[in-house]
Amino acid sequence: MNKSGITTNWDRSVHDLLGEDFSQEFPAFVKNHAEVLANIYESGKELICTFALPGLKEEEIDIYVEHNLLELRGTLFVDDRDFRLVQEGILQGPIKRTIELPYPVLEENVQYNYERGLLSVYLQRKPQSKSRKTKLN
Repeated sequence: MNKSGITTNWDRSVHDLLGEDFSQEFPAFVKNHAEVLANIYESGKELICTFALPGLKEEEIDIYVEHNLLELRGTLFVDDRDFRLVQEGILQGPIKRTIELPYPVLEENVQYNYERGLLSVYLQRKPQSKSRKTKLN
């Protein structure tokens, strides 16, 4: 907080001063993404990953699935209606969360539902390919 009682965003200032490399090397010291809370549920061959994304519209959320990784991206901005920010408790800016899933999933069979600020992503376990022993000579 500065002398006039206004909370400043140190994360943004440190990122601007030290650059992206520092943020990636020491993520515990510099948060350049708003934290996205998540729960993962499992039942048989299915996973449900639920994310808390209050303030975002469905079209502002990007979902990526590859092998056993699920990634969300978006950008959160609170409309200030021409007011001056006095205290910041809601992190604004880029949102990114990557989750390592417990097993590979079918990338082509992903479904989702976004309602009341909660995004639920439904994933199916990828069948294990059976390895075969092949004699080469």
